[in-house]
Amino acid sequence: MSLSPGENFVKLIKSSRPGDGLPEFVVACPGVLTLLEKARDIPAGPKAYHSGSVLIHLARCMNETAGDHMAVWMALCHDSGKLTTPASMLPHHYNHESRGEAVIKIWVKNLGLNERFLNAGLLAAEEHM
Repeated sequence: MSLSPGENFVKLIKSSRPGDGLPEFVVACPGVLTLLEKARDIPAGPKAYHSGSVLIHLARCMNETAGDHMAVWMALCHDSGKLTTPASMLPHHYNHESRGEAVIKIWVKNLGLNERFLNAGLLAAEEHM
């Protein structure tokens, strides 16, 4: 029997290099991590502060927190609001911390995660700045 997207996701965030598997997960489970499909095309921020895309930034943060699956989840969530930044604002992501809530709620629902994940994800998005 194959695993559900949520079970595969938990397996991913418990792995030794979770960020390395993030792009593959997004492709294998389209729509589950809503908006993350376009993260490869969104700059992580102004070049003075970030290089690369939002996807690269989130994957790097996930790898840096590997070993604590809840920290990995929070690393993924901390910049989720950047996925909703209007194109006219890029490469800046002003107020992205307040826009992450809606994205995280969708991710938790789509993955079938519990309230602990919801609360941790919301905290990461709201407080990281």
